[in-house]
Amino acid sequence: MEIKRPKSIEEFLKLVGKYHSNGDNYYRGQADFSWDITPTLVRNRGIMDIDSLLPIENMLIKKFEQKIEENNLEFLIPKVEGYDHSWIISMISQHSGLPTRLLDFSHDKIIALLFAVADIQYLNKEGALIIYENPTAKQKDLSIFSNPYSNGYDESFFIPAPKLGKKENNEFRLSEIRKILQGSKFLYRDTRSLFSCLSKDQAHTDSLIKVHIPKELKLDILKEIIKMGEMVYDLFAGKNELDYYAAILKLHYSKLSDSNIAKFLKS
Repeated sequence: MEIKRPKSIEEFLKLVGKYHSNGDNYYRGQADFSWDITPTLVRNRGIMDIDSLLPIENMLIKKFEQKIEENNLEFLIPKVEGYDHSWIISMISQHSGLPTRLLDFSHDKIIALLFAVADIQYLNKEGALIIYENPTAKQKDLSIFSNPYSNGYDESFFIPAPKLGKKENNEFRLSEIRKILQGSKFLYRDTRSLFSCLSKDQAHTDSLIKVHIPKELKLDILKEIIKMGEMVYDLFAGKNELDYYAAILKLHYSKLSDSNIAKFLKS
């Protein structure tokens, strides 16, 4: 992975200006430069054992689906022909904030930049803009795959998130509109790579550029985004009940340790 370190706002804008939000590249903003590029599922440092993690992953999805059924929220789950239901649940789970094995990217560099510079609690941290070049070379048609939780894939690839249309049982919802506005793209991480930073994955590292964002530049970058008129909506607008239940499960997951995994799996 190539690392670039612009020293001034002018140098930063010139560098980032070479890249466009036309789908040729995908972008990911990280509020802290030191963070590994890993999915939320492995960020609970109390669980570093893959044999412990996989049943927890399945239980998180099971509990999420139970909440959907118990609260009659099926209408919020899009019906997409050719996609196994479990793939849709996986993407909805990630989009709602549940810890999953998917990594968020966006085809919109401004959205990614906002995630890198707009989080107040990390303003005193160096940030990063991750650029993934030529992502379509690592993209697969989901219709040829079945359940993503079978853990039988030996590679990581981008998921072409379904484009939803206005029709019965597949209407645009607030959360789906948010996903479209954010230009969401998902990178599936296979089981063998879950704990590994994307930059250390030989299949991906040559496609990655990590742009260092000095903490002194974060507010200046935010001002530039506002001047461009790009920050016209709340990044977190359009929350629904799925996001609420995902947040509760995320909180439970964050508190899991070896001593209470068995209890969680039985609950």
